[in-house]
Amino acid sequence: MNNIKFGASKPVPFMLSGTYQIPVRLSFSGMLIGDAGVEAGNDEYIKNNAMTQIMDVLNKYSGKTEYEELEALPLKVSRDATEALRASGINYNVNIMSFAIDDKSKDMIAKIQEAQRFSDLSGEEKARYLEKKMKEAQEKSGLSREEVIAKMTAASDLPSGQTMPAQPQPMPVQPIPMQPQPQQVQPQAMQPQTVSMSMPKFCPNCGSPVTVPGKFCGNCGAPFMS
Repeated sequence: MNNIKFGASKPVPFMLSGTYQIPVRLSFSGMLIGDAGVEAGNDEYIKNNAMTQIMDVLNKYSGKTEYEELEALPLKVSRDATEALRASGINYNVNIMSFAIDDKSKDMIAKIQEAQRFSDLSGEEKARYLEKKMKEAQEKSGLSREEVIAKMTAASDLPSGQTMPAQPQPMPVQPIPMQPQPQQVQPQAMQPQTVSMSMPKFCPNCGSPVTVPGKFCGNCGAPFMS
């Protein structure tokens, strides 16, 4: 029996289906186990052939495997790759230990899961959630509220395309309508009316100029006509 260790030199692309329809990158490693009586030979040739079969099987499951089914994927790929490898004349069993998702793919999945949880919240719960995210971001970054809002909006770091609320505004106070007040009528003081008399500038009798108001001429005593 001959055992050959193998593994992907770099993560391989794989498309998830179902809820998480996103491309991810998988890393894996395992063991190729030769049947009893198989002598050590060209291990590199056997490993290259096994990797070719594994990649072909992965392409078959790509786009047809949900995130929750990744745990069962190593067994399926090992079984199918073993059949293909033996059909090519290489009597080895493929044993893949596990498939690991890269950190960037994990982060994408975590954001989708967070968006799903967020969509199930009520209006008040969403507001509290966003306010909590705001405070956490302020404490972590040391930025102002406005700076955090601008940064998070630009980075789209919110579930379901939500935007951070501005500073909570107080409820508007409705003005109370004023009742019309009866107007106070101020009594007007009666102004004494004066009767103006047209005084002549010259006495019609003697022609003397009239300098003092009166009913009679100061020079000749003749009465003025009203």
